[in-house]
Amino acid sequence: RDGAIRQNVMDKKTFLTGPLPRPGETVMGRSFQEDFGGKGANQAVACAQLGSPVGLVTKVGRDAQGRGTLQHLAAVGVDTTFVATAPDLPS
Repeated sequence: RDGAIRQNVMDKKTFLTGPLPRPGETVMGRSFQEDFGGKGANQAVACAQLGSPVGLVTKVGRDAQGRGTLQHLAAVGVDTTFVATAPDLPS
């Protein structure tokens, strides 16, 4: 392996709305998007997309988000050998 990144991974949730609400006002969202992210994960994915062998050293929970994160990283070519799973903590 040419590179290893030790850093966090996270779940990014984006809600799009119209104009910003006024104080005390509630607005409805127009759309919702959920993506993978985090500084370390983004760096590892970028390295893999550039063709560099790269691995990520981090920990995820044993939940749907953790499984999805591992699947996503592996699908884009990031080595997840050193991604630990926390059995009793959420991602």
